[in-house]
Amino acid sequence: MRKKTFYFYIILFTAGCFQLCAQTYEGTSGSKKISIQKGPQFPPYVEATISFYEPSGNNILDAEESGQITVNLKNSGKGKARGISFNITPRSVSGIFFSADKEVGNLDPGEEVNVQVPIRAAFGVSSSMVNLNFYFSERNGFQPDPSILKFNTKAFVPPELIVLEGFDIIDANDNGMIESAELVTITAAIQNVGQGVAKDVNVKLKVGENVFFGGKEIKNEFYLGLLKPGVLKEFTFDVYTNKNAKGMPIFVTIDEYYGKFGKESFQLPLEFKKRLSKISEVQVVGIEDPSFGFALAGGFGIDVDTNIPRTDVDNKDAIAVIIGNRNYTNSDVPTVDFAIRDAAVVKEYMLKTFGYREGNIIYETDATQAKFFALFGTEKRDGKLQDYVKEGESDVFIYYSGHGAPDPESKDGYFVPVDCDPAMVDVTGYSLDLFYSKINNLGAKSITVVIDACFSGASGGGMLLKNISPVFINVDETGRLADEVTVFTSASGEQVSSWYPEKKHSLYTYYFLKGLKGAADQDGNQAITAEEMQSYVLDKVSYMARKLNSREQTPGVQTLDKEKVLIQF
Repeated sequence: MRKKTFYFYIILFTAGCFQLCAQTYEGTSGSKKISIQKGPQFPPYVEATISFYEPSGNNILDAEESGQITVNLKNSGKGKARGISFNITPRSVSGIFFSADKEVGNLDPGEEVNVQVPIRAAFGVSSSMVNLNFYFSERNGFQPDPSILKFNTKAFVPPELIVLEGFDIIDANDNGMIESAELVTITAAIQNVGQGVAKDVNVKLKVGENVFFGGKEIKNEFYLGLLKPGVLKEFTFDVYTNKNAKGMPIFVTIDEYYGKFGKESFQLPLEFKKRLSKISEVQVVGIEDPSFGFALAGGFGIDVDTNIPRTDVDNKDAIAVIIGNRNYTNSDVPTVDFAIRDAAVVKEYMLKTFGYREGNIIYETDATQAKFFALFGTEKRDGKLQDYVKEGESDVFIYYSGHGAPDPESKDGYFVPVDCDPAMVDVTGYSLDLFYSKINNLGAKSITVVIDACFSGASGGGMLLKNISPVFINVDETGRLADEVTVFTSASGEQVSSWYPEKKHSLYTYYFLKGLKGAADQDGNQAITAEEMQSYVLDKVSYMARKLNSREQTPGVQTLDKEKVLIQF
């Protein structure tokens, strides 16, 4: 009897121990510490939401880009969630760095928390799809369901840095050329035409023999910083040469963050003693994702200044007079900002397109009244132009850019020399009547005159005649022109000749030159007649004057031969 009772108690104890050990417990490795804990009164209900962010906005983790994974955990149950954690598998991905394990802790009923997991792609990451699995745990087994995050990585896309072809210069005599012993300010531009971002871009300049950095602040290094795809940034420097210079050797080195996508010491394509073209390159940069674009650089192109047509014409007896009057000595007379540049480019067309010889081009800037008299003559004697002309053999081309003005009394028109007093233009100017009289008697084979000036007393920079209303005159020279003379004018009587600041030319000269490049060849026969040129400039100048300045400008032509060929290609 006692023996049976003894075994009965042992069985009860063992069963009791089994019951206790079935309760939840915390333990460590080795000997276990048993704690008796009741289950939660109400169960939690935890949900997880995964989101991904990268700063470029293309939803791709690019090489060397740092992003962020956000794990949103929300307990919408009535019970408290305890000991929440999660881990990410695979724990490592080639070229990507992140923390694979995260302890979150407890989450009260109704509580919500965002857990941030920084993620970064290395320089050498490959382009691929990444799958990250998120596994959650909760102490009492109320963890969220697993989640998967998928995103793309993109291998490093290099930038491509170029120096744009063409430069902008400011020179002392404003003819757009680099000349001996002249300080010039040169503006060049670097553009990133690749699809990758260029960081910490730096430009260093070095000069060669007989070339020197100058200006008030000598600078030959320029930090351009970040250049995103398509972005263009300029840098400006001052240089001059001595009289021994036969060229303009300036070398540029472009450095950037990685040290492998720049350019090492190459020579800028600067031409010495030649007119420099404006920055003209516009590089279209392809984007792999067409929905993610950027504004392309517009460039600084002035199309009429570059790629001037070259012909096989050798007009050895042709004579040209080209005058650009920009800077007037009378403080009341506004400058004609682009007159010298106009004249310089017209000269290039005479040499390259019309086949005139350098020694037969009389080129004057800021011509005084004495210079007008010397060139075209006075009432008593002929001028220098007459001496150049071979009777019946010479083609003559005369171009003038500057101010014109009327005599308020007679309403006759006058060229305005740079030392002219517009209030006494009949005394200090050069009469159009005298001018036409002189060219009618040159005895040339043909004469073409282009006058980019107005004769209303007004200008784009203000009134020439102070304290009076504009004087409206209509200068009609048709009846006084010899058969061989054709005259193009930029505006009619009361109008103002406009400027085209974007193109750094007067409006009329810009379109006249554009016409000479071929735009005026309406029938496509490789020849431009006086009638074709007039039709072209009338259409373009009239429209752009209204668009730019809300004013009327009507170019004119006086000729007895509308089929006269200006240029044959």
